[in-house]
Amino acid sequence: MKKKWISYLLIFLLSLGFVFQFVKADSGWDIDYDSGSSWDSGSSWDSGSSWDWDDDGYYGSYSLGSSTPSVVFLIVFMTVIIIIIVSSSNKGHSSSTSAYPQYQEMSEEQIHAIDPDMNIEEFKSNVYDTFVQIQNAWTNFDFDTLRKLLTDELYNMYESQLQILKTKKQKNIMDNFSLDDIKIINMSKTEDTVSVQVHLQVRFYDYVIEEETNKVVRGDKSRRVIVRYNLTFVKGVEDKVTKCPNCGAEIKENIDTCPYCHTKFEKLSTKYILSKKTNLSQSKE
Repeated sequence: MKKKWISYLLIFLLSLGFVFQFVKADSGWDIDYDSGSSWDSGSSWDSGSSWDWDDDGYYGSYSLGSSTPSVVFLIVFMTVIIIIIVSSSNKGHSSSTSAYPQYQEMSEEQIHAIDPDMNIEEFKSNVYDTFVQIQNAWTNFDFDTLRKLLTDELYNMYESQLQILKTKKQKNIMDNFSLDDIKIINMSKTEDTVSVQVHLQVRFYDYVIEEETNKVVRGDKSRRVIVRYNLTFVKGVEDKVTKCPNCGAEIKENIDTCPYCHTKFEKLSTKYILSKKTNLSQSKE
């Protein structure tokens, strides 16, 4: 009984941390620096995402203050968590039960039925290399590399976020990467594109510094984070654009600017590039 109430107290403290401050980092701001846990489970960036920035330029920052909705949210959140724990305690837990979904890798036959030319091991190696290149490009404000490795929608989002970091004279440092696991878990093909969903678990240092002083303002430079992602990579069946990535208007000519909303875009590469990144969970080493 004592252990149960200790668990309740810990959850309460974590919940307070969640309400007072929820800050994401990593390229696209996918890491929650403060909790070191999986409060941002399921967060993702893709062409349909929207986001808000607080006065400090960080995504998803909340302040409790005297806000009644925040207090109500905390009470509701705590009530739901306690009900789940009590219910689980009554049923009992199996020590082998995982807290996260276990993804099954597609068979070679399934993969080659959609993309006959794919070298599976080479593709996985390229996925990990691309992930690291994107993180390094984010750290170094390397917009040219990001444009080559991301779809237009994702690039435009990253560019906006990096401009805020530059304005704040801060830098998001990510280094010392290592790969734990990688699986191809889903594939699909349309008339224009092939899409591959990859499950990735990786470790790396991730923190934010002031560029002038090198002072750490977010994260922990002494401990790596362990992050599980679902990444979606796409490639064009043909080297052409058929729809505007911004307004969705049909593009009938081989042009690089939408005649309706005037958005500039590049042809979808016939090599796989990142179109979506979902953070499933995170922890510290």
